Amino acid sequence: MTSASRTFAAAISIVACGIGFAREPFDTSGLRLNQLQVIGSHNSYKQAIDAPLLRLMSLANGDARALDYAHPPLSEQLDLGLRALELDLFDDPDGGRYAAPQGLELQRRMGFEPAPYNADRKMQTPGFKVLHVTDVDFRSNCATLDDALVELREWSQRNAGHLPVIVTMNLNDQPAPFPNATEPAPFDAAALDRLDETIREGLSEDRLITPDLVRDDAETLAAAIRDRGWPMVDDVRGRFLFVIDEGGAKRREYVDGHPSLRGRALFTTSEPGTPEAAVLIINDPLRNGQAIRQRVEQGYLVRTRADAETAEARAGDHSRFDASRVCGAQVISTDYPLPDERLGTGYSVAFEGGAYVRRNPVTATKTPASDPAASPVTGFYRDGFCRTGASDVGIHTVCAQMTPEFLEFSRERGNDLSTPVPEYEFPGLVAGDRWCLCAARWKEAYDAGMAPPVVLAACHISSLEFATLEELREHAVE
Repeated sequence: MTSASRTFAAAISIVACGIGFAREPFDTSGLRLNQLQVIGSHNSYKQAIDAPLLRLMSLANGDARALDYAHPPLSEQLDLGLRALELDLFDDPDGGRYAAPQGLELQRRMGFEPAPYNADRKMQTPGFKVLHVTDVDFRSNCATLDDALVELREWSQRNAGHLPVIVTMNLNDQPAPFPNATEPAPFDAAALDRLDETIREGLSEDRLITPDLVRDDAETLAAAIRDRGWPMVDDVRGRFLFVIDEGGAKRREYVDGHPSLRGRALFTTSEPGTPEAAVLIINDPLRNGQAIRQRVEQGYLVRTRADAETAEARAGDHSRFDASRVCGAQVISTDYPLPDERLGTGYSVAFEGGAYVRRNPVTATKTPASDPAASPVTGFYRDGFCRTGASDVGIHTVCAQMTPEFLEFSRERGNDLSTPVPEYEFPGLVAGDRWCLCAARWKEAYDAGMAPPVVLAACHISSLEFATLEELREHAVE
């Protein structure tokens, strides 16, 4: 794939040409959980790293800007409209392990007096702690998982019937990368069992979407989402779905003795084809947009990221977000649901109209652009989709909205799209019709200043072999 294709990756994909996307608020009746697309925050608990420590990390590593972002409290993010969160957990079974970060003493040695930390002594209590990097990036809006669960429960009680909230969790047991860093406690089988207990005690079963609820009477969790699908949105309002974003030994420990996650409170990011497979984390939609779309179409819930390490925000680059939107990932994570004014780029992540939830462009738009019983039906395969294959030598991959000027341009170039051709049951196109054009023809019209509008999300990635993403965006319509 060319570099342009990677930049585009899934910013264009196979979506029904002509389908529009509903904006929030919208009617969720008849929609399943995987037919929503929501925006959430990455490292949702995070407060700003102390400025002297950020400068120290920059001196040590050359660039520490990846740590330079922060979020408001969880409940404020949910009030804003976000419906996905992420928490980083460290186990602290005896309490006090993370109560005195080295970064506090480092600042004092540098001549700075750090802001108060652990004034309420909660870091001394046994239980799971919520923070980013031990000893360095340790400030959190919710010091403990218990605090986070209380905040979520109280917000849920104030907002009865809210859309489901998806919460991913990283289970950290690696020290910060410098000498004498605090050694985290391991996440062993006992810790994982305590994690289940903590979540159930903090929220109660009737506020959870558990693997058992989704699996019901199916043989496996994977079979349930394949054969029956995810629960209806309106049946799981007011609930939270938790996911462990871990593989390897931690995932094996969590699944061991719980086939298809029977009795467990959290989902795992298990490999497709395994009995536990239901939720996937695929973080780079530019490189993996088509893979994300494939998994979404297979019924999986997928989380991806609109930005990482502050790079997109500093550049004002929305290409990764664009790719996230159209590949159908149900959860799009960002560090910037609101802009950081310090950057001067205005970068933020939201759907049309400032919404953070919408119908999923892949799973909730299965209807073709035109009724297969009606005419004309677009697409090389006459199924309403701008897809291509070996027999499509013209590469009919650009979903364009006809204009009088383009129809005349096309007629003059020898491709009359306006005149009916009865022997092919083609009634002719008129202005406003959406049609899958040959990518080369669209580029020819673009170069001549006659390009018609493009439904970007309904184009196929092969269009990039003929036109750049920037050229297509110039003429994009919803």
